Amino acid sequence: MGNSFAAGMDLAGLFPKFLTIKRGALLCALLSWAVQPWEFYNTASVFVAVAASFSVFLGPLTGIMIVDYFVVRRQRVELSQLYTGSRDGSYWYTWGIHWRALAAWVICFVPAMPGMVANVNQSVTVSDGLQKYFLGNYLFGFAEAAVLYTVLCLISRPKNAGLQDSVDMYGTFDENQARNKGVVPFERVKDVDIPGEEPVREIVEGQEKIRYLRE
Repeated sequence: MGNSFAAGMDLAGLFPKFLTIKRGALLCALLSWAVQPWEFYNTASVFVAVAASFSVFLGPLTGIMIVDYFVVRRQRVELSQLYTGSRDGSYWYTWGIHWRALAAWVICFVPAMPGMVANVNQSVTVSDGLQKYFLGNYLFGFAEAAVLYTVLCLISRPKNAGLQDSVDMYGTFDENQARNKGVVPFERVKDVDIPGEEPVREIVEGQEKIRYLRE
């Protein structure tokens, strides 16, 4: 049920005109009968093999996420841009797709697929090299994706990478953390004159009212 709810939220976000969270969850539940994921857990050996195969996808993904945050964006994130549907937003990328990350992820998990298939299905045989690559796929995938993603971002740098909000709009940090990051603390937004930041004041006032009502 929990997996259906998560899928429902994702589908509702992708297709808000057609699906709600409830409809998305029901659609996921119906599709699960066709995919039959419980077949992966029939025996202990199959379960272990399938669980071990997740690293094929997670290794490259982890490498991309770490490089994106620490290297490309230098630990700076525009939180206000995460909640906008504008095509001019920092995280809209190209038609809503971050092709650099997607390309690095696909290119780096594909080489481990033959070994993964052979590990799950004993009737499939692959070369010794592919099998060894699969056994070390997390390290290989992580390193390869980190390097490839870095190169792609050097060739085509993501929009506004390394920028951050000038003010702590959502009260995410305490005053010391905000000052260390070089942003105006949430508590001082109304006391500071920030050119072009009138919408921020409205957000802050709204949050203060919400906090007051909750208290």
